[in-house]
Amino acid sequence: MKGSTKTWTLLSALSLTLIMMSHAWAGRQGLLWGVIIALSINCIIYFYNELLLEGLFPGRVVEGQNPWGLIQTAKHFSAKARIPVPRVVIYEHASPQALVMGRSWKSATLILTEGLLRALTPEERAAVIAYQISCIKKLDTLSFAAACAVSSLLFSVSHLIDLIIRGVIGPKKDPDSRQNHLFSLLVAPLATLVVQVALGSHRYLANDRLAASWLDDPKVLARALWKLESYASTMRLEIPASTAPLFIVNPLTGHGWTRYFRVHPSVEKRIRNLIGYYPI
Repeated sequence: MKGSTKTWTLLSALSLTLIMMSHAWAGRQGLLWGVIIALSINCIIYFYNELLLEGLFPGRVVEGQNPWGLIQTAKHFSAKARIPVPRVVIYEHASPQALVMGRSWKSATLILTEGLLRALTPEERAAVIAYQISCIKKLDTLSFAAACAVSSLLFSVSHLIDLIIRGVIGPKKDPDSRQNHLFSLLVAPLATLVVQVALGSHRYLANDRLAASWLDDPKVLARALWKLESYASTMRLEIPASTAPLFIVNPLTGHGWTRYFRVHPSVEKRIRNLIGYYPI
């Protein structure tokens, strides 16, 4: 089953479940409201990228010549993938990271942080862009956006309940304290399960292999993944946990409640998938 088909199958199942629960709770009136809510949720999910994600990661659009040759690299791999050249955006943040979003080939956007441009070699930057192009080629960007929207809905509910709990028992000074995120700690594994059903770790592995097939040496991509994973654990990028699926490597650290929300396969597994052994 294709990634986008699998994602929309899951969303259809969730919508049907919502409609049936609404009907069981309030009869014909509930059925009507269930249909309206289900359609609204699916519309929000489909347009989630344009409504929210671009606002979360603002940056400057790269046009024409630039010191890193980003447009030329994007054109090179887009030609290999036989898709339109996506928009390239530089996000002003010191943490080396990369993400991709867009519900179609024409609306796709590659986002690279300034930290990535400084930390990686030209060959490694090209490998990262190749990976992002592979995600667009397979329309996994739509699946990523849907996964982000579903997990965002779950975490919005959990954060609201956590806010109420903190009001009752009092907040801790440490923002990563378990007491501040009691309900989110319970929801995070559920959100992980839902996203894994919608995406599956094999999605990242398949994109790694496709990107590697466009490179002269797959080891370059493996080295880039290893570097980005190392930087992610030491240079924290503050993001909503629900947006983690968009990134090339997991941007969430092993501290706080977000450590229970992990959708990426381990970098060790991805490197073994690329070159057959680990460490590099």
